[in-house]
Amino acid sequence: MSNLFNLKYMIILSFYFIIFLIVVFLTIHQLTGPNYVSDLSAHASSVKPFFDGSIYIPHPLWHIFVHYMTYITLDVKFSAAIVTALFVMIWICIVQKIYIFFIGKEKKNISIYSFLFIIFIIGPAYIPLFTNYIIAGTGSPNIWNNATLFTVKPFAILTVFFTILSLEKKHISYYLIGAISLFISIFAKPSFVIAFLPALILLMIFKKIYSKENLIYIAILSLISIGLLGYQFLNTFGEGKTKIIISFLGVWSNATPNVFVSILLAILFPLLYLIFNSDSVKKNNYLLLTWIMTFISIVYAAFLAEEGPRFYHGNFFWSYMVSLSLLYVFTLIDYYRNITYINSRAKLLLNIILSWQILVGLYYFIAIIMTGGDPAGIVDLSIFFK
Repeated sequence: MSNLFNLKYMIILSFYFIIFLIVVFLTIHQLTGPNYVSDLSAHASSVKPFFDGSIYIPHPLWHIFVHYMTYITLDVKFSAAIVTALFVMIWICIVQKIYIFFIGKEKKNISIYSFLFIIFIIGPAYIPLFTNYIIAGTGSPNIWNNATLFTVKPFAILTVFFTILSLEKKHISYYLIGAISLFISIFAKPSFVIAFLPALILLMIFKKIYSKENLIYIAILSLISIGLLGYQFLNTFGEGKTKIIISFLGVWSNATPNVFVSILLAILFPLLYLIFNSDSVKKNNYLLLTWIMTFISIVYAAFLAEEGPRFYHGNFFWSYMVSLSLLYVFTLIDYYRNITYINSRAKLLLNIILSWQILVGLYYFIAIIMTGGDPAGIVDLSIFFK
């Protein structure tokens, strides 16, 4: 019994240690490689100016952790790699706990590591004749070139999980954890909260979750979040600074031959699961919330842009990336939980699409590490179809 116990924890520790090393290597690869279109170098370079007071960063959580890690490592790039890897590990650990919460402890050893691997690696669907690129114009539940995206994901999933749990169970500790996670997420990357809050309000309206406790909770979340976002907005888009403009598909259409097809490729597995198992999805508030978030974030990406030289940076796409990550986590959990009840033909199609997206995500990840492929999405798969 003791040997089995030790073996179990050795497997767990080995799994997380491997993930840690992979992400450290990937991050250092981007920070030191000359060919990457990656945000990591820019964020790492801004740590010292931020603490010197010479620049303003609206979401400095990653930079704060990197700054204090340099007291240990004495190197900002190595600190950036360690901090990034730690945030990824924390995110995976939270996903694991949520998986066990839904699936049950008696089943957790059967499929937990395959599930975590899928969540870690899965990409969008890919059609060779449509485009040569995996990510550009399509998006993905996993993006490997943005420091603040790594940082917000643990707090985003905690917020969604404990907020829905609090609305259903009305327990004070769930309300507190959900609220604290949301407020921290604003300092990690505000892209999450601007999709989450309107989605939560719409969910409460659709499902008629109108209790006094829930209304107070959403009012507190909204007031504090709007205050924090307002401060960030004024310091980022205020007078004399970059302006937000409306440009319908102006950014998106520059990156893909067909925006509608790109959206379908990004959400293909969750969409098919919704079609084949709509009754289960309708009962799952976690999934409903992430679907509403995804629709809202698509609207942001389609209509909003920054004026001037930052127009094509696509910074209003980050809500979409966070929402996709959450959508895939809760869709796959629901799929694993209900897999024995799904029609065999539907299950076959779902497994084929899921396998394809896993292979695409795996190729994308390996291409970044081994060949210097651009983590922003320009990983050319056309060589396999010539």
